Amino acid sequence: MERWMPFDETRLVRALGLSRSEVYVYLKSGQGSLRDLARRQRVELTTTYLLANRKPLVSTRTYNVLRSRAQRMLTQRHLAEHVIGHIWHRWSILHDRPGIFGPQYAELARAGVGFESMFLQVDVPRRELQERVLTRLRVATQRGVAAGALSAQQAVIQQRQEAEFVQILCPLA
Repeated sequence: MERWMPFDETRLVRALGLSRSEVYVYLKSGQGSLRDLARRQRVELTTTYLLANRKPLVSTRTYNVLRSRAQRMLTQRHLAEHVIGHIWHRWSILHDRPGIFGPQYAELARAGVGFESMFLQVDVPRRELQERVLTRLRVATQRGVAAGALSAQQAVIQQRQEAEFVQILCPLA
C-alpha cells in the first residue's frame, strides 16, 4: 500500500476539532475507529463530507474507489492508524530496502535489525540515505496524484510529514 489517504486530512481534523497528532494517538491507543472518534466528538463524519472537494476533480469511477477507501478508513481503526501515522507502510519503500540501505541491508535484515534502526547502522552517508528515501516517496506520491488516488493538497502535507520523519530518523548531525 502506498499510504495514499483518499481524503485530505485537513478536512478530517477540522471536522473532528482535533490535531493530526491527537487523532493518531486516539487510533494508536486502540480505543476505536475514526467513526467512533467522531461520535465521541459529537460530529457526523461521512465520506461525502471528507471527499466533497475531491468529487469534482475525479472521474465517477475514481470517486467510487475513493469513497470505498474512505469508508474503510472510517470503520477500520488499524487501517486508519497505518495510513495516518506510518510512513514506512509504502510499497515504494518496502520493496526497495536494498536500494535504500545498500549492500548491508541483507545482513542487517537477517540479524533482525529493525527498519528504523538500519538508518543508524548502514555505511551510506546520511544525506544520501535521506535523499534515497525521500526520492522514492516523492515519486510514489506523484503517481498517487496522477492517478487521482491522492489530492495535490494532501500530497504536500504528506511530503512535509515524511521529510520531518526522515530528518528525525536520520539526522545529518
